[in-house]
Order: sequence, then structure tokens, then C-alpha cells
Amino acid sequence: GITGGNRHRVIIEGVRGDGFRGDISIDDLDFLPNTCTIQPTDAVPPVTTPSVPTTTPVVTVTGQTPAPGVFDCDFETDLCGWVQATDDDFDWTRNYGTTGSTQTGPSTDHTSGGPGYYIFIETSGQTLNSSARILSPQLPGSGQRCLTFYYHMYGQHVNMLNVYFMRQGRLGQPVWTKQGTQGDQWWAGQVNLPINPGDVVDQVAFEALRGTSFRGDIALDDIQLTQGPCSPIVIPSASPLPPTDIGTCTFDDPAICGYTQDTTDDFDWTRLSGNTPTANSGPTNDHTLGTSAGYYMYTEMSSPRQPGDVARLLSPTYAPNNTQCVEFYYHMFGSHIGTLKLELLVAGQTRVPLWSLADDQGDQWVINQVTINPTDTYQLVFEAVRGSNFRGDIAIDDVTIRNGGCGGGDCDFENGLCSWTNELTDDEFDWTQGTGNTPTQATGPDADHTTG
Repeated sequence: GITGGNRHRVIIEGVRGDGFRGDISIDDLDFLPNTCTIQPTDAVPPVTTPSVPTTTPVVTVTGQTPAPGVFDCDFETDLCGWVQATDDDFDWTRNYGTTGSTQTGPSTDHTSGGPGYYIFIETSGQTLNSSARILSPQLPGSGQRCLTFYYHMYGQHVNMLNVYFMRQGRLGQPVWTKQGTQGDQWWAGQVNLPINPGDVVDQVAFEALRGTSFRGDIALDDIQLTQGPCSPIVIPSASPLPPTDIGTCTFDDPAICGYTQDTTDDFDWTRLSGNTPTANSGPTNDHTLGTSAGYYMYTEMSSPRQPGDVARLLSPTYAPNNTQCVEFYYHMFGSHIGTLKLELLVAGQTRVPLWSLADDQGDQWVINQVTINPTDTYQLVFEAVRGSNFRGDIAIDDVTIRNGGCGGGDCDFENGLCSWTNELTDDEFDWTQGTGNTPTQATGPDADHTTG
């Protein structure tokens, strides 16, 4: 059983054996309010010391000023103005139809949804973390612009896709990143450019990294740069945005999904990208993208804020809809953290406490879920209370409201991973959601446990 009153997370780790017939599966996770023993009895794990994740170094690439050319590209005729990098390990390939490997890569392009061209990395014959970069021509336009693209990341060995905004040939840090298999479909990606006012970006680079084996093909299609800021509604396509639940607010849109500041509190929440101004407090990046391209909401606790000052952020008004699950990510890091509260404002009048947490929770984004049963119109109220001093920045991101109860850690994996997530930095590969047989003969299940 699990004992103790401290907050905790459960980590499930699968370790590969000495050959390929070693698939391991799990299903139907339940948390029960009573004690239990480890079953089977010989499954008691040895005591281990977790490793410390390493920080990805800044990659610096110098080169010539990019040449002018056609930026927007559907790859139906050629690579438009895009060129292969010369200092990486292998090249992107323009392709028609399926890739050369089974159970990875797209079977159609995104442009037509049928026969057509796209670019992809063929990971067969490459080694772990080998990189392929493709570089844009000189960027058209000026001021605020939106980069949109469609990506396909399907296969049990998929590693990582990065987007860089280059300045004078320097690669720098990625502004958008996605890791692990995303399912056999095209997803829409978008990033605002520039990230900060006055920043001069002259080139875009897409970088794909090879994973642990050959089923890791990554593809791109329909790259476009438009004038003005990105908006979730400006991509007229049947392809959805990356896998987030209906009703998710990432705060990447300057309109912050209709959230508003309370006018009866002491100060306001702030929309921010990158790190907060206070050292040793607040997040380094948002939760959605994990880079400085993404935004979150936070409370700046430096002067003139005083202990006990309150800031409230109100969601739009929602109609009652039986049982619903409110899910959000919070970041509470600093030696002077106060309190974060979530309340329900019912019919614009009655405030109902839902959840509260105080004190330093470490330099990390943490998921939280609360089940609500609204019987009248309601708003979510996020309230941050200032602690004893200035190192107490509190942040939230990726607020989701969906139908049905949250269920805690219970999950049958019939509709995604519930609140479970793959570790991104401290292991070698990811768990994959499967159905039916696994790809390898004589190993793994041939059906799930839930339905048999």
C-alpha cells in the first residue's frame, strides 16, 4: 500500500531485457482506499537512487545569411526555398505515399489527405539521436507573424521534433518541441514569431532526432508563415491541434480564452513566456510547449506586493453540464510560496472552495484534477495569495474542462492516458498506447484487459 501524508506521484517503469521478445503491458489502474500487499510477492523492487536529468546544451550553428526564396510549401512540386543543413547527420526526404518502414510514418500527405508529397526522416540505418535539419529561406514579412505547420510522429521509436528561430546563422534553443509517438495522424503546430518584441529572426529550422530503432519516422507538410499573431481558429483544417482535451486553455492566445481579472482583489495575474523576473522562483518555460514560445499565467510577488495580498483570475461563464472534470497544471516554486486556491463561482454570487495548496512544491509543473457537479452557471476562480516574501511566484497553465468525473489515477487507457504522462528526460523511451497484438511475435498481449 501507499502510506504517509506527503504529496506523491506514481512512476511505472519498464526495462528492456536481453532480446526483442520482451514486451511489457499494463492496464486498468485503480487506487483503492484500503491497504494491500505487493502481488505477486516476489515483485518487491530493489532500492535505487534516481538519476538527475541533464540539461540540454545550447546548440550554436553559424552560417551564411539565408537566401530569399519561397517559404510556404506543401512539397507537391519540390522543396520550395527550403534547403538541407550541411552540419547535421542525415537529410530530410521528399516522399509520396507511405514511408519505407511498417508501423511508422504517414500513409498520405496532409495537403490532400490522399496521394501527395511531404518531407520526412527515414530513421532506418541511422543511430540514436542522429539529427536531420531543414532550413527555411529568408523570412518574408516583418513584425508579428505566425508559423503554422503539420507534423506526423507515429511509431514506437519516435524521438523528437524541434523548431528553431535562427538569428544570423545561430540555432540557439528550440522554440517548439514534441517528443514521442503522437498516433497515426497529422497534427497542426503553430508558433508566434518573434517570441519577444524587437527580436530579429531571419530563418526557421526544423530538426528531427532519430530514436532507439527504425520505427521512428517523422514527417512535415504544409508549412506556412502568415502576418499577425497565431490564433487557434485560424487553421481551417480537419486536422486537430495537438492532443489536448476539448475545453483546454493554453494561454498562448493573447485573449487568454476569455479569462478576466477580478476587480475586487489586490493585484492581477500576468501572462508571460519564458522565466519570471525573480531568481529561484517561478517556472522557466510554460507547460504546453516547454519552451519560451509558450505562455502561462502567473502572479509576480515582488514589491509592491505585501504578505497576504490576493490575485484572482476568473474563467468565462460556463453552463451546467452534470459531472465535469477540471484539470490544470500549477507551478509553485520558491522559498516564500504562499497559497494557490481553486474555487467555483456559482451564478456569479456563491464561491465554493474546491482545492487549496500552500508552500514550495519544487521547480516543476504538476497536474491536478478536481471533479465538479455544477447545477447552475459557473466560473472557475484561481486565487493566489502572496507569502512572506518575494520568492513566491505562482503559475498555472493548460486548464481543461471536460465531461465526466476525473477518476484520480484510475485509467483503462480506452481514451488516452488519463492523467498519466511519459517521462521526457530521465529514461530511454516511452510507453505506447496499443490495441490488439503488439508488433512483435511471441511476446506481449493479444488483447487488452478491460474488454478482453
